[in-house]
Amino acid sequence: MADFPTGHQIYLALVKILEVSGVADPAAAVDVTMVPENHSATYTVVPTQNAKPALASALSGLLGRPFPLEEPSWALEVDDTAHVLRAAGF
Repeated sequence: MADFPTGHQIYLALVKILEVSGVADPAAAVDVTMVPENHSATYTVVPTQNAKPALASALSGLLGRPFPLEEPSWALEVDDTAHVLRAAGF
């Protein structure tokens, strides 16, 4: 099986990004679920309404694609996670 980050590792990285962005109570502002796939994974990110603009902006800047505010959740692929972890200092 391939080596990829756990959902908890991505959660901690997103909490750090939200903290740096000034979001109040960042630990309660996002949820991450890892969906294992054949030799990979997808991560479903569900931010609170208050955290959504800051997280969308941060992720767009890191990954170079939009994260629409009207969508209830966003998907991150394993390739995305290296950028997220690096941005959070992990």
